[in-house]
Amino acid sequence: MKHSVYLFILMLMLGCKNNNYDDVYIDLKSIINTEKSINLSALADSISYIQLETSDDCLLPENIAIIHMDSTDVFVVDNKCIYRFSSNGTFKNRIGRIGGGPEEYPQLLFTIVDPVNKLIFILTHNNVLFFYNYDGHFIKKIKLQGEIKSIDILNNNEIVCTSCDYENGFSAYLLSCDYDGNLLNKYLLEKDDHSYQRTMHTSSISYSFHHALRIKSPHNDTIFQYNNNGISKHKVLSLGKYSPTRELVEDVNRKHELYANYVQILAITESDNYLFLLAFKNNIRGIIVEKANHNIVFNKEIENPKKGGGIHNDVDGLATFWPMMYCYKNAVARIVHPSYIYEKSNDENPLIQIVYLKNIQKID
Repeated sequence: MKHSVYLFILMLMLGCKNNNYDDVYIDLKSIINTEKSINLSALADSISYIQLETSDDCLLPENIAIIHMDSTDVFVVDNKCIYRFSSNGTFKNRIGRIGGGPEEYPQLLFTIVDPVNKLIFILTHNNVLFFYNYDGHFIKKIKLQGEIKSIDILNNNEIVCTSCDYENGFSAYLLSCDYDGNLLNKYLLEKDDHSYQRTMHTSSISYSFHHALRIKSPHNDTIFQYNNNGISKHKVLSLGKYSPTRELVEDVNRKHELYANYVQILAITESDNYLFLLAFKNNIRGIIVEKANHNIVFNKEIENPKKGGGIHNDVDGLATFWPMMYCYKNAVARIVHPSYIYEKSNDENPLIQIVYLKNIQKID
């Protein structure tokens, strides 16, 4: 079994070994109080839609998210289970169920899709990871280590999570293990000696992109990259004085101070050429960064994308757009309610809005 622990300072040196600092540094602090806008046609060539089937077996609640889509399947999740649809929107089956049985879980925290092995992972409380196949049949469950802040997979055979230890201060690790839960690698990401009572539990941002994982904690400006070569810096979202400390983020009694004076990165969607950032300071702000030169092409307060907020759509004149995930062929997608597409509201399930971005030089 391979075990690796890199000290944080050493890890940063390794992360910058093949990159100049300017190659990863994105200045956000100087643009937080400014605005810049573009229309969707500046980024996109075309848009398509998938209407998800509506039936008694798959009545989707308002608060859902798309977690994976490819040429054959679309997966969306609510706070109870995963719904599987075909690529044309036909409902196939549910996966997972809340309950007290041996194949059920008490709470759904994180979900992952492994499209190669046709597996679904659901993480519940006490760090128990449930395995299901695409048809929804339970396979097994394993126990993971630490307080899990995010979880994903790499190379369809490696579970990767960020785990925190709050004894004697604070330590954050990136852990990887095989599908039986055996530890493969362990990297130290952050460490401090401050101890205080937490009143707010937080999660890290984690997403996969081109055979690599990207990870960002809520109190660190760095997006780390993990792949077969180990761990390195991917980008630094420099917030300067607007970057919140761990003590501030984890104290619910200081949330008004946090919301008014600091910037939180709520979500990141990455395409071949852009970073789409959802930030929050008093209000939700959408920021789009060109990966090639770190130019900010969009920076504006927007409505919550779940309620129709986003970039003005002058491509087909229908719903505004803000991506939830990268799907394939330089396309990004989101869930959109029918009321934002049609003139009047209806009781149908939402649609998947897929935006095909313009083909420019690919930047990893």
